[in-house]
Amino acid sequence: MLKLSKILTKEFLKSDIYQCSFSRNQLICNDKSKGIQLFDLSLNLQKKITILPKITIEKIFITFTPVPNAVFLYSYENNCQIYVDLETGSYKSIKNNYELSPLYHWDKNNLLVVTQMGWVLTYDHTLNEYRFFKNNFSSNKLSTFLDLIISYFRLKPFAVDSQRKHLFFTNDIETIIFFDVDLIKEMVYAKLPNGIAIGGMMFEKTPLIVTEDNIYGWDNNQWHSLLDLTNKPLTGWQQLSNSTFLLITYSWENPTDKIFEIYEIA
Repeated sequence: MLKLSKILTKEFLKSDIYQCSFSRNQLICNDKSKGIQLFDLSLNLQKKITILPKITIEKIFITFTPVPNAVFLYSYENNCQIYVDLETGSYKSIKNNYELSPLYHWDKNNLLVVTQMGWVLTYDHTLNEYRFFKNNFSSNKLSTFLDLIISYFRLKPFAVDSQRKHLFFTNDIETIIFFDVDLIKEMVYAKLPNGIAIGGMMFEKTPLIVTEDNIYGWDNNQWHSLLDLTNKPLTGWQQLSNSTFLLITYSWENPTDKIFEIYEIA
């Protein structure tokens, strides 16, 4: 029987963490509205990087390769994107009004982002500028990324993972469908017992679906409730490995107090 085991819990008082990503065995989270902070997998604070007096981070893009050790922050509210070197703490800000989708491809120094209008842009961090992507998608990695872009705008998924090149979407009868763009493989599941899907993670061959009130796992050809979130208001989640994920919740009494919980699926 599929189940979740909680392996670590930690509370961060008045932290107001709302955005989180994972790269190189470290969590990258917003530091209130000042910048970012880095945690190890024991949830110990490693570093803080202050960027602006006030910034709202909508997305954190991570590199897919060991070099560079950097992140790319997207702030629609501040009308900018920011390249941050995690080693030195230095950063570069570029002002524009592009509305970015969650789609991106970052291989070494080649960072491609996609706007909600479907434009593909390449960002050069040495020049700190955007250019419209004019190369072809002939390489295997870029060809798969093009397939991901096409699938995103065609299927309108509720969850997409740019690094793993897969997405979750529903059809007209609300059936949950998983599509692995890299393998060109589609898995069709049943409709959820309750709630509306807002997120999804794939662990080997086991999908987990997140709703506002529950986390469901697929086992023996049906959805099972693995974690009741009724009394655990949800801020976010982040897959850490093929068997673990991070859940961020808060208390109704103190919304800026965040609770980090790491779960293992078995």
